[in-house]
Amino acid sequence: MRRVPVSAPSYPEELRWKETQVREYLERNLRVAPEKIKTIVPSSKEYGYRSSLTLHREGKDKNGAFGSVAKDNETVIPISECLLAAPELQKVFKENFPMPEARDVKGPCFARGHLPVA
Repeated sequence: MRRVPVSAPSYPEELRWKETQVREYLERNLRVAPEKIKTIVPSSKEYGYRSSLTLHREGKDKNGAFGSVAKDNETVIPISECLLAAPELQKVFKENFPMPEARDVKGPCFARGHLPVA
């Protein structure tokens, strides 16, 4: 099974982005001195740490596959596994919301699945 290419930054890039956002907010809105703001401490887990996430349903009927929204902000990319979800959450999805089988698609991402075919 390959991973679906979706627009997701690497973990170090995500941490840099989040730290920048938090720093800017604290400095601009709360007037916190820059030297008082500590750096983000990375998680020991790069995957399997999310205790909540939002999946979107493909199409309007109840049989549509669940997935992530593509760059066009409309297309749903069905997934068969979310690598960010904690194991307990993955179990709930597998038992209650069947995911489609993945196709062989190359590229980095955080969700395993397939791209919709036009």
